[in-house]
Amino acid sequence: ILKDSAGAEGKVAYQKAEQQLQELADSPLGVFFDIRGGRMRAGGARALPPNLSSYTKLDQLLDALEPNLVAFAGGVSVVSAKDAVTALNNIKRLNYQARWPVQQSRAESFVQVFVDIATRGISTLSTKSIALLLNAIEALSSDRRGFEKTLQAASMRIQTLAKGIEILLPVVGDDADEIFTPQAVAVIVTAYQRMGLMDKALFTALAGVVKTLPAQDFDAQALSNIANAYSMFEGRDDDMFAQLALTSSTLTADSWNPTALSLFASALVKVGMSESEGDKALLHQLAEMQCAMYASQGARAFSSPANLAQTLSALATAKVQHVRLFTCAAVVVAQHFRLCVGQQAQSGNLLMPQDMNSANKGGKKMANRQDATLLAAKRFMEQATGLDLALIAGALSDAGALQPDLASDMLGHIRRSGLPAGNTEALAAVIRAFGPAASIGAKDSAEVHEFLSLSFSVLPSAALTSVEPIKRVLRAMEEAEWKDGASVTKLTQAICQLKSAQFKPNDRSELEGSMAGLNMPRHLSPAIAHLMTMP
Repeated sequence: ILKDSAGAEGKVAYQKAEQQLQELADSPLGVFFDIRGGRMRAGGARALPPNLSSYTKLDQLLDALEPNLVAFAGGVSVVSAKDAVTALNNIKRLNYQARWPVQQSRAESFVQVFVDIATRGISTLSTKSIALLLNAIEALSSDRRGFEKTLQAASMRIQTLAKGIEILLPVVGDDADEIFTPQAVAVIVTAYQRMGLMDKALFTALAGVVKTLPAQDFDAQALSNIANAYSMFEGRDDDMFAQLALTSSTLTADSWNPTALSLFASALVKVGMSESEGDKALLHQLAEMQCAMYASQGARAFSSPANLAQTLSALATAKVQHVRLFTCAAVVVAQHFRLCVGQQAQSGNLLMPQDMNSANKGGKKMANRQDATLLAAKRFMEQATGLDLALIAGALSDAGALQPDLASDMLGHIRRSGLPAGNTEALAAVIRAFGPAASIGAKDSAEVHEFLSLSFSVLPSAALTSVEPIKRVLRAMEEAEWKDGASVTKLTQAICQLKSAQFKPNDRSELEGSMAGLNMPRHLSPAIAHLMTMP
């Protein structure tokens, strides 16, 4: 092509490329290539091997791609940017097999080369290909600093396409790769959000794109991922969220899954879409969707403790008291605890039969169902973190669905696993859940009080440098009527460090109301005086 289209200059370039190719073929590295008559066969070093998706072993995949790396280093590779993205996603698919440092190092070298190829041709990539590229980088890289050039180039390419979408739509038609889809937007914003890159220009451009997309193109996963990413973006677009909320109401129950539902409910609450009657009606509808999943799937609808914690916590924060959902969740969690504790007791009792074979077929089916239920309970308990159980306990307590036995079991597990350092949301949740028992002299109240006080004492001061976390914890103490002098003193010191510029319109009145409800004037008087001096 160079020889025919670029005259003498092209002929020189063509001959140079052929010479490099021959030198490579004559070198020890020539064993990697299948060269016939001075030409590399399709599928050799110049192009990707066929059927990459058929590979099931990472080492075999990398072996097949090795000639492409050698050709790239020799300057004779013609792998396109789109093919490079294909290679990256197949490496991502099998990367879980890289257990040893030598495998991980080898895979990383391949990733770097194919990312470089994709970056050089980023202007030729469609939004779908860019989405796949970003998804692969996010999944394969532990340090994004090595890919900053690619991330910047991808952002610029996406913004260019976003700005030209009104021009592109009538020209390229509905089947063009350049057209944005909700799924592509979701993958793009999620990748940037997970890598901690809240690119204002990019997110603003894509918010405009989302508002142009037809509602029927959205599925629950794309909708929830977009909402979740934008809920962490300071310059969020209220009109876009209103459109997402309207679109979500058109999706049927079978469109949702527990992960999508928990992400979307949490995102709505984070952006403040929980105050109006319409907002609460939408959250109530999402709760109904979760109940519908429970009716059809049983305990599997609550198989992920993180999803359950996120859903219940969002609804509790929005004060959406869906009795059936909270009751079902409490029953399932209590069953998980009961089965796991019972299994431990059985395995430790030498007098308890460890293997009971039923003589009839029906008995075997029952045993299989019991085994599946026990396995689900074990999996739930293994996955549950202290944060998950704290949020679940706090939400169930707010809904009046936390029974004493379940509360005792959950508190024991939280004490063993611990709360995440500096997380005021988890601390507030355990105060709301267990504070009432510590304040009314119930059974084991001294131990509960000691646990809450200790959890507060290890909270780093850096976690209380803004108004919102202080309000959250103080409100929880007021609602639970839990009083602890050292904890309140710590809050007072934090309030006295706040500046007037940090306050939103209602923050001061909310703080004063919580302090009045807690009724500990001796400990809170410095904080009250500090608030009084503010304009």
